[in-house]
Amino acid sequence: MAHAIGHPNPRDQPFDFVSAKQAARILGVHPNTLCKWRISGGGPPFTKVGRRVRYRISEISSWTNERTYTNTAQYHSRRRDREPDDRSV
Repeated sequence: MAHAIGHPNPRDQPFDFVSAKQAARILGVHPNTLCKWRISGGGPPFTKVGRRVRYRISEISSWTNERTYTNTAQYHSRRRDREPDDRSV
């Protein structure tokens, strides 16, 4: 059975897309936050279809899995690893 773009498939196939509004709802953030992340490069990968922004459900899932921590010390350690070192300049 084919699924329309914008309607999540429970089997999470690689080409199942959701709109930016739906992605924001899934992530629990405001759609404007996703827009800011697209500009800064801080959010999940997205696809442009014409003028429309779409997110693959699998990419949202991967992005959130990369940000899963077991404690706050682990979070801060990984965050330091991703930030550029200002002292090296």
